[in-house]
Amino acid sequence: MSFFILLSPAKLNLYLKIISKRKDGYHNLNSLIQKVSIFDIIKISFNTKKKLINFSNSAIDKDNNTIKKSIELFVKKTGINFNYEIFVKKNIPIEAGLGGGSSNAATILNFLNNYFYAKLSLDDLINIGKSIGADVPLFLYPSSLLLMYGIGDKIKSIESLKSSYNWFILIKPDKSLSTKKVYTNLNFVLTNFNKNIMEDSLFEIGVNDLEKSAFEILPILKEIKRFLKKYTEFSLMTGSGSVIFGGFSNKKDALNCYIKAKEKFKNYQIFICRTL
Repeated sequence: MSFFILLSPAKLNLYLKIISKRKDGYHNLNSLIQKVSIFDIIKISFNTKKKLINFSNSAIDKDNNTIKKSIELFVKKTGINFNYEIFVKKNIPIEAGLGGGSSNAATILNFLNNYFYAKLSLDDLINIGKSIGADVPLFLYPSSLLLMYGIGDKIKSIESLKSSYNWFILIKPDKSLSTKKVYTNLNFVLTNFNKNIMEDSLFEIGVNDLEKSAFEILPILKEIKRFLKKYTEFSLMTGSGSVIFGGFSNKKDALNCYIKAKEKFKNYQIFICRTL
């Protein structure tokens, strides 16, 4: 049976500022996104009479997930119907702020659009992606460094901005965080920000407005951040957690921190990766 292998990357929020709360319950935000070299591996075949999706992580519902939603919406938009068998090796932790589910959806949408010559525009794909999840659109862009604002649906590629941090150590504790709970627990001061303007000067790399709320719910995150601060000035929670990461300018320093982290946090998931 012939099949295709797709790599679905994770993301880090190098900066995340909450701008305002909307009437629909969502929050307007401004965030700098870096895609990194941690990948879910998606294996897909069309030589089948089934419509089947399985994951290496049994916690993911094979009948209700972002990949299935993306396929259903693609079929609805294009009228192209097909059978498939998909297996996803989940290397990106779930409920971690790394965007794994959103990345899976975007990776499938881009692949199907190319495979079937559907000729959907980027705007078409983004409109589909927005109905799946707020982070899906950012993974539809080929750029690895992006500014995301609005509720996550407005995006600008900013490859011209260079960061001194090319390597990252990620630490995920053995407990996860509910995004809804983190936002519900959030108290923030509204930022004076014109949401119609995107300026690189707005970046405050190393800021995440969700940290205070997340640390109150899961105090171990504060300890992880203190640990990483011993090895780098740049340590931050990504998204709504629960991964805390540190940025490094070279592989040697990152590896040293990785070894120390493995010694200290024996039951936690720890990753070393670099920018894409």
